[in-house]
Order: sequence, then C-alpha cells, then structure tokens
Amino acid sequence: MAGREGLIDTAGKTAETERYVCYDGTVRNSRGDLIQLIYGKDGMDGAFIERQTIESFHIDNKRFEVKHRVDVTDPMLGFRHGVLAVGLHDSSPELQLKLDEEFDQLRADRYVLRKEIFRNAEPHNSHCLPVNLRRIIQNAQQIFHIDCRKHSDLEPAIEAHENATVLFHIQLRSTFATRPVLEERHLNREASEWVLDEADAMFTQFVAPGKMCGMLEA
Repeated sequence: MAGREGLIDTAGKTAETERYVCYDGTVRNSRGDLIQLIYGKDGMDGAFIERQTIESFHIDNKRFEVKHRVDVTDPMLGFRHGVLAVGLHDSSPELQLKLDEEFDQLRADRYVLRKEIFRNAEPHNSHCLPVNLRRIIQNAQQIFHIDCRKHSDLEPAIEAHENATVLFHIQLRSTFATRPVLEERHLNREASEWVLDEADAMFTQFVAPGKMCGMLEA
C-alpha cells in the first residue's frame, strides 16, 4: 500500500508542475511558456536508453583503418572478393571520393569522442545510447535469412545517415560504415532498409507528445 501511495504522490507532483512535452519537441507549461527547447537536452526518454559500446572509440589506429578505410583503386585495400554482387564492382574516382569522405567523417567522429565527449572515459566502457543498432541488425539477419557466405546487393555509394544528436549520429555512422555493413554483416538491400526503418521508428517514439515531466526530468 505504501508503494502505491508513493507512486500516486510522485505522479501528482509531476502533474502539478504543469510541464509537458509538445509536438514540436519543446517542454512548456500550461500557459505555453517555453521551459526547454528539447526534452532532456536530447529528446530521449531515459526508459529507452541502453548501455552500448562504440567500436570505433576503443580500437587502435591500425585496426580502425583496416576496418573502415576502403580504396577501390587498390586490390589490396578494396572490398574482399565475393562481398559485392556481380555488376556492383566500381573503381570510379567518384565512388572513391565518397568513400574517402566517409572515412574522414568517421575519423573526425572518433576524435570528437576521444577529445570532447568521453575525454576521461575508459576505452572499453559502455555508454548510455538510444536504439540498440546491433540488436536490430541481428534481428534483420534472422528475419531475412542473411547468409554471411553470400554477397551483398547493396551499393557502396548509398550509405548515408543523418540524425539530430551528435552522439547517436556518431553511433549510426560507426555501425553502418560501408565496409562493416558489406563485409561483416552482409545485409542485402531489403534487410538494410528494414534496419533503417526500425531504427528510425524506435528513435522517434522515445518521447511522446503530451508526456508530463517534472522539473528534474526537464
């Protein structure tokens, strides 16, 4: 009984603050006064956050380059034989430029993680992040019966991701970098689209408009 009273008391105090999440993502009171531009500074509900690791953060420089750098003009640094479907092999300068831009962005993300976001964190520690991307990928591999021994029908030039928050943006780019997606996860086009749709759906449902929030949450 005491537990129920505590829950009711907490809910009552939260409602008394008159602060709630609006459809535009802002936190306002009953008079419409702006309290916060985005709920919790990141728009995410803490109930959906999970502890995850960002692989590019803790691996050394040599391993990072081997894992992410692709040079389609060099047979030794290109994709492994049999990874891409027949007809998708492309060694054009335009494709190489896109791959170089991706690698530069991943390297810049790694610098931001190490020098700004997690300056004093242990490399192998997990961090609180939304949307467990690895679990979604594993589900896609099972649903679409992905055989890692077969080639992927994805084209290297279509890998691109945008998002609102810096840390989640970095996590997306690290997880869906071209080489890991094609050589390690072997996702085909259908599975890749499903994974992206699932990640988008999970991220956008974090904070529902109308959610009451107290001062500590905001």
